[in-house]
Amino acid sequence: NEEELDQRKIERMIKEKTNNEIASIIKINNYEDIVKICKSVESYSETINKCAKKYNVDPKFLFGLIFTESKGDRYAYNKSTEAKGLCQFTTNTAKEFGLSDSYNPQESIRAAAKFINYYEKYLGSQDLAVVCFHMGYGNMFDLIQKYVEPEKIERFPRKIVEAETLNYPKLFFGINKKTKSETYYFLFNKLKDNSAHYYFKILAAVEILNLNKKNPQKLKKLVKTYHLLNIK
Repeated sequence: NEEELDQRKIERMIKEKTNNEIASIIKINNYEDIVKICKSVESYSETINKCAKKYNVDPKFLFGLIFTESKGDRYAYNKSTEAKGLCQFTTNTAKEFGLSDSYNPQESIRAAAKFINYYEKYLGSQDLAVVCFHMGYGNMFDLIQKYVEPEKIERFPRKIVEAETLNYPKLFFGINKKTKSETYYFLFNKLKDNSAHYYFKILAAVEILNLNKKNPQKLKKLVKTYHLLNIK
């Protein structure tokens, strides 16, 4: 089955890309730092699971988002974007999703779950909604439009996403530099904020959190191996 083989190929590429992002995390953190981050993120498990259930969001995305955005630091602040708190909301986005205190971890998690739920309704794919958290909805819309051209899509492209069974890995790995040069340039060159790789950073964070919880010795060995190899 050609479709099944294609899906298996995509799954292998997802795993490889996720492993690359795991390496990127490990390069800049020692084992003690990673454990500290994991414990901080996991301390919000109750709120994460509660909000995930309320807004019908896969909890792994919230765990991964918090790990990636703030390393579990409720007081995190980004000077360049002025994003604040556990989930790093900017002032405008915080207002849009009813977040009155960005440094309140429970409110921040709730707003993040609400954000993902909201954009999944318009996009028809939860992983696309997660990427929107970093890329922004406007850029995601432009990316989908360029990918499906010459067909024109409505402002909320749920129908085309569902018809094409689009998800973020399919978009990411399906963009050919030669045949979809404009889309390729947009994702990998025009967006200069690492948005293209955000989804896989989330998956990498989830994998690290799972290892720390279920097999800490394997995580410790993995970190040690990377640092011994001095990967830069």
